[in-house]
Parts: sequence; C-alpha cells; structure tokens
Amino acid sequence: MIKYLADSEALKVAMNLEKDGIEFYTKAISLARDIKSKDMFLKLVEDEKQHYRRFKELHDSLKDSHLITSQVDEEVSDYLRALVSTGIFDINLITKNSFKGLSSKDAILVGIQAEKESILFYTEAIKNSENPKGKKAFVDILKEEKKHLISLSLRLRYLSRRPGSKMYI
Repeated sequence: MIKYLADSEALKVAMNLEKDGIEFYTKAISLARDIKSKDMFLKLVEDEKQHYRRFKELHDSLKDSHLITSQVDEEVSDYLRALVSTGIFDINLITKNSFKGLSSKDAILVGIQAEKESILFYTEAIKNSENPKGKKAFVDILKEEKKHLISLSLRLRYLSRRPGSKMYI
C-alpha cells in the first residue's frame, strides 16, 4: 500500500476533481431557469476544462521523472485520501438519486460544497507538493476555486432573495 500522496498522484486526483466538475456543471446547465445561472454554469464548465488541461499537461510532464516524496506526513496523506474517496462532486450518487429532481438552487448548493472541498484539497496539495510547477498550478487553481465559491454563493443569495423563493440550507 502506498503510504503517501506523491505529486503525480495529487495531479491525478486534481484531474479527476476537475473532470467531475465538468460533468456536474454541464448537467447543472439544464437545471438553470435564468440566463445568469446558465451563464455561470457555462463559465464554470469552461474553467474546469482549463484546470483539467493544465493538470494533465503537468502530470504528463512528470510521468518519466520518478518523483518520489522522501518525508511524508501519513496523517496528512490519510486526510487527503479520505477527502478524495468521498467523491467531492459525487456525480454517480447524484445521478442515481435523480439529477432531474434537483433545482438550480440545489445544484448551486452542491457546487458550493464541492468547491469548498476542492479548496481544502488544493490547500493540502500546496503544502505537500515538492514540485515547483505543481505547487504553482495548485496555487493558481486554488485562487480560481475560491472565485467559483464566491460566484456560486452570490448566485444562491440572489436566487434566495427573489419573491416567492425558499432558502434550501
């Protein structure tokens, strides 16, 4: 059993997070009832695609480098694995439990939680990355994930203040 999360593994996880985000936000577009929410989800899809490409290029460049972590905090590694194994966007669970039954607000709430968990993952990845390019990629994407969280939160606030609207939190 691998007892640490090497940079190449962290990049694979990051690629999977972004791929799940692309799939989730693509499905969320169909739930949006107003143009601003649709536009927000479209932008999130494009951002996640860009993040995925960046992590994939970096991961591909590390394939032959045999980067191995020398000193690893197993507690941090266990934390990262637990965070990731729960499925941040949990697309399969959402799909099985009828994605069609979700409202635009529900999708925003799922997105908010997913972005928070992504922020936690990228924060830990930054602390543990030994590769300067990997660390920079994680720092840059972390900033964008925080912007996503703000965008989703503002949209939820707007939708929740509309007449006849109910808050689902």
